[in-house]
Order: sequence, then C-alpha cells, then structure tokens
Amino acid sequence: MVLSSRFRKLSSTIQGAIDNMDSGTIYVAPGVYDERITLKSKITIIGAGTNRTTITRANDSCIVYGIGVSNVTLKDISIIGTQTTKDTSTCIKLVKNFVDTTSLPSIVFDNVTVKNTYTSGAGLCTYGIIADSSSFIMKNSYVNVTGKSGSSDDRGSMKVKRSCKITLLNNSIICKSGESVDRVLWIYD
Repeated sequence: MVLSSRFRKLSSTIQGAIDNMDSGTIYVAPGVYDERITLKSKITIIGAGTNRTTITRANDSCIVYGIGVSNVTLKDISIIGTQTTKDTSTCIKLVKNFVDTTSLPSIVFDNVTVKNTYTSGAGLCTYGIIADSSSFIMKNSYVNVTGKSGSSDDRGSMKVKRSCKITLLNNSIICKSGESVDRVLWIYD
C-alpha cells in the first residue's frame, strides 16, 4: 500500500502514487514492489526502512529513473536489481537533474540501499547508479555491485559524469567481482 502525506491510499504501486501527485510526500508501506519507477519533481518517497521496503526489478535496464527533476528525496528504502540478460543495467539512472535556483541538490538519497547483482551471461555493463549532468546528495546509504567473474565487462557502484555535482556523506560503496574492471566511483567526461 502506498499512502500520501495525508495518509490516504493513493495506489497499490509506487509509480501509481507518483503519477497521482503534483507534489508532496509518499509513504511506502513495508513490502517488495516489483516495478520500474520514474521520478517526478517535488516528490518525497519514504519507505518503512531499507530492510522493510524494497523496489526490485529483474532483467531491466533501469529500476529508478530521473530525468529533469528537482526537489526529490528518496529515504529509508532499498532498490535491488538482479541482472542476467541485459547489455547495460543500473538500479538508478539520473539524467539532466540540475541544481535548482536555491542551490539545493536536485535529488537527495538518505538511508537508501542500492544493490545490483549480475550472474553468468549478464551483459556488458552493470552499475548501481549512473548520473549524467545531475546534482545529488547521498548520505547514510549503501551501494553494492557484485557478481560472478566473467559475467560483465564494466562494473561500477557509481558512474558519474564530470559535470555532475555530488555530495557523499557517511556511505558504504562497494564493487566486487574479482575480475575485469571494477570501479567504486567512475568519473567520466
């Protein structure tokens, strides 16, 4: 069940709740939500805790997508992907989410767990977060990309374009497979 800031039921899915609000806070009840979500400006999404509220999606190129959004917060939630077939996979992809006029970051992740696991036969690239021309803060969070050796050419917990403005505070960021190119934080042009 997904509730609004006034604690009325909005939807049985997180995306349904996002679509039904112009701005405000969405409270996500404990549970596993098998869906892909697209973020919207001026929305805060609060789960019941990283061990209790999970957004998951198997074999999808992206689970949480944000393009051109500002004033977005995700808090107390897990985003977990399992990739076996896609060429490129990521749990969170942010594109063109710039700093707003108050100089606040476009997106805040607070106490968010991001895990992307790939298996034999997975595609060329696997990431936890990809950010292109975006600003965000990540605090008190955990990002982990793992998998079996020989199953992915490029791996990275975070792939961030040089033009991004990011702040990382009190996080654990891990990328481990033991083979090929593993990057915890990959900054690219």
